[in-house]
Amino acid sequence: MKRTIRKSGLCGMTLMLAGVLPALGSDAETTARATGSRFGPGTATATARYEGDLGFARTDTRSGSVNIARGVAVGLDEDGLSFSFSTAIAPRLGPAFGTTFNMTLGSNGEVASSVGTGLAAGGLARTVNVGGSAASTRFGATSTARAGGSTVGGGVVKASTTSDHYRVLPTIGHAARIEVRGPAVAVGGRVAGRDDGSTRYVRTVHRVVRSR
Repeated sequence: MKRTIRKSGLCGMTLMLAGVLPALGSDAETTARATGSRFGPGTATATARYEGDLGFARTDTRSGSVNIARGVAVGLDEDGLSFSFSTAIAPRLGPAFGTTFNMTLGSNGEVASSVGTGLAAGGLARTVNVGGSAASTRFGATSTARAGGSTVGGGVVKASTTSDHYRVLPTIGHAARIEVRGPAVAVGGRVAGRDDGSTRYVRTVHRVVRSR
């Protein structure tokens, strides 16, 4: 009876710690924001961070007639490699544009990527902001992208994001099994990716388009 109680207590403590402790793994995240104004100075800001045994994070901003913000981050550890890059450009005259790209390659065979773009045109001032993150942990691979913007005195803002997730799993035998979820990109009549008879690809695609 005492042994059963001890085992139950140990299992409960393990579950509690699993819910409280963060998931260790490679992680990369960046953001970029730029504003261009016809009658005043512009601004440019960027952030970058990473988590992992190895990696780096760097930002670069410049303001003036052309406002530019860039952020790049790379994180690497035993769970995989994660990469994030975001940039935004806003000239004094003309539209503001931003893009972000994020990807993680998990050591367990999972791959996740995301792309986002933002465009702000017209008006007296235009702001575009983009950002994203990618991470590989013991629970899997994830990647997200964000994009948006604003204008002052009229104008239009368009933003879109796309995420892609698939898993490369070993299979038994010589014939490869390809399982596709969502639209697949065909290359020479074949699904994108190597079909070498030893892997299976599972891919999901999500697209969100917003306009204002």
